[in-house]
Amino acid sequence: MARPNKPWFYTEKQKWFVTIRGNRIDLGKDEEKAMKKFHRLMSAQEEIGAETVNLYRFSQIYLSWIERNRKEATYLKVRRSLKSFIGRVGKQLNVASLKGHHITKW
Repeated sequence: MARPNKPWFYTEKQKWFVTIRGNRIDLGKDEEKAMKKFHRLMSAQEEIGAETVNLYRFSQIYLSWIERNRKEATYLKVRRSLKSFIGRVGKQLNVASLKGHHITKW
């Protein structure tokens, strides 16, 4: 039987985290807010996907679809764009954390 999910404090980063489906989720520095976010995540399963899927994994799924369903030129163009964007924002950024400023700075 798997261990139950529960928040833990990462002393080095001075933040609360929880591991859900093998993905570490940053709950923030404030303990009370972290516990509220944890309970919200656990009660709303659809949010867990956005909180745990990083941009790199999401882009690879999308790129695989493009490769199967679009022309090679389109695939190469999208791959180049995704590589540039992810190089700018980083592979570990969660989809739920993506904001407009990430795109405008790119």
